[in-house]
Amino acid sequence: VVTLKPEKGLAAAKDKALAEKMAKLKASFSREKIDELVANTRALREYQSEKDTEEDLRKIPMLERSDIKREPRPFECAEYEVDKVKLLHQDYETTGIAYDQIQYLSKDGKYTLFHTGKPEVFRERRALSKVIEDMQQVDDAFIMTDKSYGVNIRHVLRLKDHMLTMRNGDSVPISLPRYQQVKKAISDYWGRRAWK
Repeated sequence: VVTLKPEKGLAAAKDKALAEKMAKLKASFSREKIDELVANTRALREYQSEKDTEEDLRKIPMLERSDIKREPRPFECAEYEVDKVKLLHQDYETTGIAYDQIQYLSKDGKYTLFHTGKPEVFRERRALSKVIEDMQQVDDAFIMTDKSYGVNIRHVLRLKDHMLTMRNGDSVPISLPRYQQVKKAISDYWGRRAWK
């Protein structure tokens, strides 16, 4: 049995620690480095705000009612017992990491990068959109936030100014066209779990 106990003031303490860490980091930068970061951030926001082309929009898969089967998708699960403890095993490809550890994914050319809470970043030579599509087959917590990023909603701490703050402290951008969709997906995801 796992018991989770909330800690009063934990979020504020984490926010304060993050603010202090960022202030210390900024103080270590030269004026040129700060100007470069500002310029890069401005360029990234402009890129993310660009409207998707008709060609890109046509790539988004659209469901018809006829695509939805009445029968549930089969879910294979093997049961094992080790030292009188029951274990459940699903034989799915995970690229060597458990999918629930993935905080967010990003595109790097033809590769998809898997960001967990650990320092190392895993990569796989597959399109980000395909990876997210496969993840959604087993878990509804994954969603694209823009052309180059996708997140695991479980690890989102905050949504502010078209940016998501992840559990590991990283920020993930949301493109303007996807903002409402992402906001609704996060709300729906936690809403469904609140009523379970």
